[in-house]
Amino acid sequence: MQVIRPLSLTLSLPLVFAIVASIGCGEPGPTPDAGPETAELGTGPVEFETLGDDQEITLLAGLQGGYHFVVHARMSNMIPGDPARPGQLGNPLTTFFIFKEDGTQIDIEAPPYRLGYTLESGDTYRLPSGRLLQIDQNLVEQGLLSEIYDTRLRLRVEIRDVQGRRAFDEVCVIAKEEIDDRPDAGR
Repeated sequence: MQVIRPLSLTLSLPLVFAIVASIGCGEPGPTPDAGPETAELGTGPVEFETLGDDQEITLLAGLQGGYHFVVHARMSNMIPGDPARPGQLGNPLTTFFIFKEDGTQIDIEAPPYRLGYTLESGDTYRLPSGRLLQIDQNLVEQGLLSEIYDTRLRLRVEIRDVQGRRAFDEVCVIAKEEIDDRPDAGR
């Protein structure tokens, strides 16, 4: 005869903490429609701006010596998460990439953003603002930025929601050098 013993309090405390912690995580958002998951890669510092194939996009100089593109994303038929709570586990994972035509990845390979998306219309959601997609600093330090300007680059976004749904989009763009057209002060 098998004797069933209750779990001791010390063994069940991690379970209790896990249950209590999950209560405050908030709702993951509306349940997506049955349609296919979609992602769209764009640009724009605040509002989403569509990027078309072979469209020019400016490679911007950052304040600390790095270079980046401003990228944006929107999605549909995926759980949007909570844009007011960055880093929340219920938010989608969004990752951006840059590749040269030969397939070489030239971004800094940053970890995915865990950000909620805001409702745009219907079942389409967008990031609350654009993100910086940084060029690998080794290219900058080796003076190889000239190999990027006026060439085709492939930008990619991958999105995975809390239920494991995945979507991606790719756009080939032409990298343009930032032109400083500000008037010289004091001259």
